[in-house]
Amino acid sequence: MLVLDSTVLIAAMDMARSSHLAARDILSSDVEKAVTTQTMRETLAVATRPVAANGLGIAFGDAWRSITTMRMACDRLLHESEKWWAAYAALANDIQPTGRTIYDLGQVAHVRSLGTSAKLITDDEGLCTRYRGHIEVVTVADYTKPAGAP
Repeated sequence: MLVLDSTVLIAAMDMARSSHLAARDILSSDVEKAVTTQTMRETLAVATRPVAANGLGIAFGDAWRSITTMRMACDRLLHESEKWWAAYAALANDIQPTGRTIYDLGQVAHVRSLGTSAKLITDDEGLCTRYRGHIEVVTVADYTKPAGAP
């Protein structure tokens, strides 16, 4: 199962991003996909934030329709549960994150709570660097590379 980070959904909405087509391909693929409630909120926030403030500047109604369509392309909507909290607490004590990485840790905890068959897919190389070794995490670009490609 792929747990989609908000960067994947944002890339699917933003044609100017180099990973736009790959993100859309992932969303339309037959692979089992999940998205978290946190991811949905983050995506909506970025989509509706002005371009001048590092957002996409999309009107709320249009952004809402987009994230609803993307949510429906996913097999599961993940909520923060007791199992999630146990994974989050263990990771937090181990990693001791600060600032923005505390939000990212929520995504990592979701993947950890799903077991070894789950992996996080992101368009943020930093997320990969920070959490490899704790979960399986891969960038959109690496996930969509043809087999054997460098």
